[in-house]
Amino acid sequence: MAAESYRGESFVSWLKRTFKAPTYRNISDDEPSRSVRRIVIRTEIDLKKAHAGRVAALWIAITFAAALVALVLLENLKLLTLDSWLHLLLVSVAAAAILGAVLLALIFSWNCATIRENLALMREFYNERVADELGVAEQEDDELKLLKVRHQYRESASVVIDEYRQQAAKYKRRHDRFQTITIIGSVVTSAITTASVSFSLFRVAAIVISLVVGIATGINGYYKFRERSFNLQQASDSVEREYNSVQLRVGKYAHCSDEADAYRFFCQQVEMIRDEQAKRQQQLEQPVETKKE
Repeated sequence: MAAESYRGESFVSWLKRTFKAPTYRNISDDEPSRSVRRIVIRTEIDLKKAHAGRVAALWIAITFAAALVALVLLENLKLLTLDSWLHLLLVSVAAAAILGAVLLALIFSWNCATIRENLALMREFYNERVADELGVAEQEDDELKLLKVRHQYRESASVVIDEYRQQAAKYKRRHDRFQTITIIGSVVTSAITTASVSFSLFRVAAIVISLVVGIATGINGYYKFRERSFNLQQASDSVEREYNSVQLRVGKYAHCSDEADAYRFFCQQVEMIRDEQAKRQQQLEQPVETKKE
């Protein structure tokens, strides 16, 4: 959901533009169904981004809340002794982070509700446009109408390719970030632990960094960002290969008898790729105990 800043734009205006719900242009009544379908798909992507932002904000709030609870427990158990100013500083930072994350979660939740409303209207309009176009062409034979639908399906495949690649890049960035936190945090913790023998402040830093490293490692292992990125990139490359091959009549499509046969085979192949990607996604979301059984 993050937006790039424009030259001369103030920070406040950047925040407003970043976290406001996306607005969509009015669709004219004579808009072709192919264009409406692309808008629908991009709106679905916006909805996924808003949902991901809400989940990330909630995780940030939970993480800082857990750190705050751990700090209080350690002090009550006499395992950690802090100066009053340091205690107040850590509690204030954690409380501010929790409030900010909760506020972001509420903003993203409002965005999700707005996008869902727009998406429902767009889907309804898309169905009406498809029905109108088929009604105009009802004098044509079934084969020609089916070929037109498959042509539209191929055009929408380009949006699917972009969506897969955007999601693959997103998961790869997440994996790299958490992996970097784990590596740097592990090295820094070892160094700080050695210095904590003489300075109590370093003991607090070692505990906090160890907690962050543990959380980052757990999130990276549980959500399997690297595997998700690999599967999405593989599916994107496969769909793109089919997308280009059917147009050039090469590879599997070189021996197709006519255009209708080639596009029929193309739709079949793309649906197979998307089905395999959905199955791989479901396997990643299954708990480890379920896989063992």
